[in-house]
Amino acid sequence: MKNILKEIKNDIISKGDEPNVDNLDQYISQDNIFCILFYSKIIPDSSNLLSSLKILNTSDVLKLVICICEDTEEDYKASLSQINNISCLILKYESKNRDSFINEYNIISLPSMLILNKNGVLIDMLNKERIQSLNEKDIEGWKNKFIVPNMYKNRLPELGDKTRISNHKHELVFSDNSMKGYGMSGWICDICRKNFQYTVPNFFCGLCGFDACDACINKYRID
Repeated sequence: MKNILKEIKNDIISKGDEPNVDNLDQYISQDNIFCILFYSKIIPDSSNLLSSLKILNTSDVLKLVICICEDTEEDYKASLSQINNISCLILKYESKNRDSFINEYNIISLPSMLILNKNGVLIDMLNKERIQSLNEKDIEGWKNKFIVPNMYKNRLPELGDKTRISNHKHELVFSDNSMKGYGMSGWICDICRKNFQYTVPNFFCGLCGFDACDACINKYRID
């Protein structure tokens, strides 16, 4: 896996106590760990989620980078205005690295957070619930580089992958909107009832139109 971190040059905004920098090379060291948050203003309880990130600012070795996932510059600016009182680096709206991150690490829902070492190797991946419950044990685990949650031990899904869960009788297929015929509309997880943008693929039942997000799939997957 290539080190995408080194490709981030001249397209970041500094917030809070972070100094202005041209690229992430200035931050990459033997000890640094990078927390990459994929964020949108449509996330329910977004203010509480952002507040939970403040614990990351207590560590000298953690660098928080936020990828704002909005389709228009107006929505991007609205999301940017929500990020206050947090020291972080934010990818500019015109940055091409947002799509590079999404494709390289197969981000399938918002919010998601990647924990990467200085070489861009995945240490951990967090969904909304884990982001909101961040604690010192998580940070210590990342420093020691031993955390790989059970839900992410297998490779991340690719379009066409199939799985079964305990609370749905049909096989589910990992699909994007073009495969599901949803057009430009978003979708709702039929288990947790959370809303997702149309750009987020998911496991889908073609027989009954059942949608399930990644968190629910990993919770109810039949091994």
